[in-house]
Parts: sequence; C-alpha cells; structure tokens
Amino acid sequence: MPSLSKVPLSLVDMDTITKLILALQQIDNIVELTSENEYRQYLYRHLISVKVELERQLKNEHRRKSNVGDSESPQSSGKSITDCR
Repeated sequence: MPSLSKVPLSLVDMDTITKLILALQQIDNIVELTSENEYRQYLYRHLISVKVELERQLKNEHRRKSNVGDSESPQSSGKSITDCR
C-alpha cells in the first residue's frame, strides 16, 4: 500500500464511492487488456472475487449515504448503483 505522501493529492481527496467506482473500472480494464491472454481464465477467477467485493462495498456505501439522506429528508435520491457507473 502506498504511503499518503506518495499518493497524488487528487486520490486522497476522492470520496469512497468514487474510489470504488474507479477500482471497478480498473477491473474491467484488466479484463479487456487480458482478453487474449493464454491464462485469462486463471486471472478472471481471481478478479471476480475482487469485483464482487468492490460491488458489495459500493452497494453498502450507497445504502449508508441514502440512510443519512433519509434522516434529513423524507425521500431518498432514488439513485441506484448502476446510475454511478
């Protein structure tokens, strides 16, 4: 894990949802870049567990944020996880 002094300031300033979305995009990029790799099935088996965990965390973050919003107003934003991709 990189130390904060070596991480670009923009990454430090990002919120959790943005970081999770970017991480999911990186998984998709790896899948695309390795589509012709001889060992892609081996790579995909490992990537799928990471992708599922990132999606779970993103879903939890959206729920947490909508619960905070619910306490402030009677209606939530109505956004779903797929709206953020």
